[in-house]
Amino acid sequence: MGVLLRYHWPGNVRELENCIERAAVMADEDILDVTDLNQILRPAALDAKPPANEDGETWPRSLKDAERNLILKTLRNVQGNRTRAAELLGISLRVCTTS
Repeated sequence: MGVLLRYHWPGNVRELENCIERAAVMADEDILDVTDLNQILRPAALDAKPPANEDGETWPRSLKDAERNLILKTLRNVQGNRTRAAELLGISLRVCTTS
């Protein structure tokens, strides 16, 4: 599951569907594992660039990166006021840090 979540899927759902179908056809076992997916995704990942959002920023590769990016963006919008950022995000002030 982690391999599928980390890949940025430039072809969206169609690419995901194609990947699963190809892995299923090429797999030696009835259950797909990381090795089956890596054989298909690794060559594509070497050439692909992560997609960018409307601000030109690349999409985060993990939930932790997404959370950090949102906290940083909110802190910029409130001129570094951690208390206000935490209130806006509905998180603890302790979590609202850039580290």
